[in-house]
Amino acid sequence: MPMQRRALLGAAGSAIALAATPAFAQWQPSERYPDPSVQVLDPSFNRYRLVLAGVERLYTGARWSEGPVWMGDQRALIWSDIPNNRMLRWHETTGRTDVFRGPSNNSNGNTRDRQGRLITCEHLTRRVTRTEPDGSITVIADSFETTWW
Repeated sequence: MPMQRRALLGAAGSAIALAATPAFAQWQPSERYPDPSVQVLDPSFNRYRLVLAGVERLYTGARWSEGPVWMGDQRALIWSDIPNNRMLRWHETTGRTDVFRGPSNNSNGNTRDRQGRLITCEHLTRRVTRTEPDGSITVIADSFETTWW
């Protein structure tokens, strides 16, 4: 009996998923330092490498992470997961990650101002915002030298 196209595609998809799963399932933090699984792919970046700095995986599940900012007063790291339209937060005290803001307007860059407030670039809305201490959002910029014809 010939295999139908849908059955073949389903079998191929299952095979790919099974082949990819062990790589994630087997990953464990290394007890060795430096971690042998962290490899330099382009030797020209070796000059930027800090020999005593460790690399540690904090979270899996983001599609494209960008714009990390350390919030020392909260003992947390906040970063953007752009395609998933959310900002994530890793807590140093618990080691857990949660959603800091979602939707995040596809935020793609974060920093702090001199008062410690979070400044975020939002790709979707093409604006720069500030997160106030109470959690409210203030728009800092949403246009620049715009000329309407």
